[in-house]
Amino acid sequence: MDSAAHTAPPDRDRPPAPVTRRRFLGRTAIAGSVAVAAGSTLAGSGSVPSGHAAAASTPGAGAAPAPPAAPLDRQREMLLQAARAGAVYPIEFRGFGESARGTARVTAARLLAAERRLDPARLARARAGADALIAQGLFGAPQGRLLAGIGRHAAQAGDAAQKDLRAFVALGVATLSPHFDPADDAMAEIWLGGLGREHRLGRQPQPIAHRN
Repeated sequence: MDSAAHTAPPDRDRPPAPVTRRRFLGRTAIAGSVAVAAGSTLAGSGSVPSGHAAAASTPGAGAAPAPPAAPLDRQREMLLQAARAGAVYPIEFRGFGESARGTARVTAARLLAAERRLDPARLARARAGADALIAQGLFGAPQGRLLAGIGRHAAQAGDAAQKDLRAFVALGVATLSPHFDPADDAMAEIWLGGLGREHRLGRQPQPIAHRN
């Protein structure tokens, strides 16, 4: 990705402009993909504390309560699982000088390094985003069902859950490439916007094979 990827997020009070295939690919070619893929050896790694109490978003009036916090290792595995999907959807995530290809860069060590770049409140949001996807049965789901489920959540979630989901995806982006700030939502908004649109159109998200 280049510096053009770091444009300010669109005004959320304004309905998004229609995303054509050309426009979506042009923007996501910068972003590639996101979220994160699995390592069950993360416990005891010396990373920041889980902060489960902070991870649950405070529901607003009439909002559904936040899902219960999953164990920290499952939250991280959910992140890594999603990042693997993001590494190839819609196209392969660029390496920015790294020789390893997209999915090979989704590792527990890289996730931990990205976590250490976040303040506790932002990290709690990312983990709450993982909890929401786990609660929807997406932990361990095949890639196609995972992408469709993330798109459904992106299209239907309330404001607090949307913030959690963006934080979750942004952490995945920074896991794939430290070139990106895990506290910056710009790439997450592009990727989630494309998946949400696929859900609204009733289409199954598919990686573009000839670009991977």
